[in-house]
Amino acid sequence: MPKGKQESTNALRRQWTLVRKIPRAPQRKSASQMTEELATEGFRVEKRTVERDLIALSEIFPTIECDERGKPYGWSWAKDAVGLQLPGVTAAEALAFGMIERFVKPLLPASIVDSLQPYLRASGQKLSEASNSPASTWTEKVRVVHPTQLLIPPHINPAIHRAVTEGLLQGRQMEIVYRRRGEAETVTHIVNPLGLVQRGPVMYFVVNQSKDPFYLAMHRISRASILAAKADRPRDFDLDQHIASGRLGFGNGKLVKLHAIFTNEAAEHLYESALSADQRLTPLDGSRTEVVATVPSNQQLEWWLLGFGDQVKVLHPANLRARLKETALALARAYRAK
Repeated sequence: MPKGKQESTNALRRQWTLVRKIPRAPQRKSASQMTEELATEGFRVEKRTVERDLIALSEIFPTIECDERGKPYGWSWAKDAVGLQLPGVTAAEALAFGMIERFVKPLLPASIVDSLQPYLRASGQKLSEASNSPASTWTEKVRVVHPTQLLIPPHINPAIHRAVTEGLLQGRQMEIVYRRRGEAETVTHIVNPLGLVQRGPVMYFVVNQSKDPFYLAMHRISRASILAAKADRPRDFDLDQHIASGRLGFGNGKLVKLHAIFTNEAAEHLYESALSADQRLTPLDGSRTEVVATVPSNQQLEWWLLGFGDQVKVLHPANLRARLKETALALARAYRAK
């Protein structure tokens, strides 16, 4: 494609994307905000370019308004403006957007969710209109079930969620005011965002300051501000590897060789869902199975083993065996008490 034609095409795509970023009054966005949002879509241009685009678009669409009463100026569609018509979504697309809204929305940046709202609304309308189609009934046929006691997720302030997801998306440092569990005082951290992880009912913000990553429960963040400085993300950091190390199981990332005796009934599921790649299962007699596997040493491992009660006896490591024994004795004392 000739250079001039390619530049014209890119400008058209940028302006069309920009049109969809403009909110309806009374909400407003500044040119700086939309410049950042365009960057997340792959359009890296100067704020001045976006300002020229907005002026040009307001000449084509008179219902695009600029509020000049304060700086920075705010742009919006007029409250009574007729919105641009999106192409109709198919039943398959409506189902996909419906599943996104139901299961993925909490893990998406707020600005991305904002841009998806027209599609989510159109998809909901499409599924309600086609109530007898196979796609419309799919959400009644699938569920995600957690294999632990169900807990109601703690409330996350929407403004905190928006700031955290945007800071992570933009790769910027953040100032976080955080209250640890059981403490009344808050602590302020300047952090580099690394990731967002949903662990059961709790969502964790993975960050670092200068050394090892640590975790902030989203519902305990009382204030979150995006800073101008670019986040310092370690080149060797990999979120999947970090999770696999067991750190989110509240441990130190160290691995141990677990050696335990399971009843056959307790060990049965390990033949299909192994503890680790090097797991070994050895039948001992008609009722017991020896289990050997390299696993992360953390509280999650202890909780899992305790859940089997007397169907599991840990032989190694010794410190894990001692902690489980003490827990069992404490439990017995608690139930003996009048």
